[in-house]
Amino acid sequence: MKRSRFVALATLCTILAGCGAPSKTTTALAEPSPAGSPAGAANPAVSLSPTNLTFVSTVVGTTASALQVQLSNTGTATLTLTAVGVSGTNATDFAQTNNCGSSVAASAFCTVNVTFTPTATGTRTAALSITDNATGSPQSVPLSGTGTAPVAPNVSLAPTSLSFADQVMNTTSAAKAVTLTDSGNAPLSITAVTLTGTNAGDYAQTNNCGSSVAAGASCTINITFKPSAIGTRTGKLSITDNASGSPQTVSLSGNGVAPASPAQVPAQYFGMHVQKTSTPTPSVSYGAQRLWDTATKWASLEPQPGTYSWSTFDAFIAAAGKNNISLTYTFGATPAWASSNPTITCAYSPGACAPLRISAIGTTSCGT
Repeated sequence: MKRSRFVALATLCTILAGCGAPSKTTTALAEPSPAGSPAGAANPAVSLSPTNLTFVSTVVGTTASALQVQLSNTGTATLTLTAVGVSGTNATDFAQTNNCGSSVAASAFCTVNVTFTPTATGTRTAALSITDNATGSPQSVPLSGTGTAPVAPNVSLAPTSLSFADQVMNTTSAAKAVTLTDSGNAPLSITAVTLTGTNAGDYAQTNNCGSSVAAGASCTINITFKPSAIGTRTGKLSITDNASGSPQTVSLSGNGVAPASPAQVPAQYFGMHVQKTSTPTPSVSYGAQRLWDTATKWASLEPQPGTYSWSTFDAFIAAAGKNNISLTYTFGATPAWASSNPTITCAYSPGACAPLRISAIGTTSCGT
């Protein structure tokens, strides 16, 4: 049988005058002590108040005010504590301190203080756990709280580095842009936008950021590169502000190169003015020769209509071919017979500086 009954018998005999009467018996039942404990044994018992803790919304990385749990020993024997701790999904977001020691006397109590320091936004949960020698161990108190984002600006830079193409020394590159965004939830106050680093002087910046950027807004910083020397040139764009991580930086790099050597001008663009075929060929390299004051003007080639003198001209052509150069011929100096004013005094010959006489057109023809 799970339970024993103890029967107390009381017999009352009432003797009536003159006759005997049967006796009456009354039976009382008493509950036994718990199995394994002798009747009337002393035991500890744990009572926790409150039975759960909910913290106010708390900014990530900050600590909420402590909340208390009172642990009472409502039993009749000393409560022996093995451990008081925090467990569960987000146990590291909660912490506890207590004055319970290793035991709590019967009818006494102690206090457990719990704090909440969220490491992320959103709902965070865990449990206060108490391990002891009382029935129901370990006892627990659910813990919960909400982490919220800090009210502060936050700087995002894109890109976080700039690399310029090879740039001729002392010339300025096209600008490259860096976008600064306040990805926080408060205005960003900008103290300075500067260039620092080993070759900071090789870089320049302009921006439209002003002294502040609203939460969620962006501005642009334009960087140019003007190397002052040949080789790798490095620097940094630096932004000083009221956001975490200030000053934020963007790495800058570029390579200075020497100016390209001038392109070699073809020889035919270098000319000489040689007046006589008997003149020795110049030792200076050249590729063209201009015929003028060389007895090869029109008046020399055709002194009379239809009468030609090609010998000098042919000599210059032969010399040009021998020296692998080209000839530039200016057809000028009108012959007197073809001049509209044959008696006018000119630098080269009479009538040479006057316009061609219209009636002379068609009179001349090319000889061979």
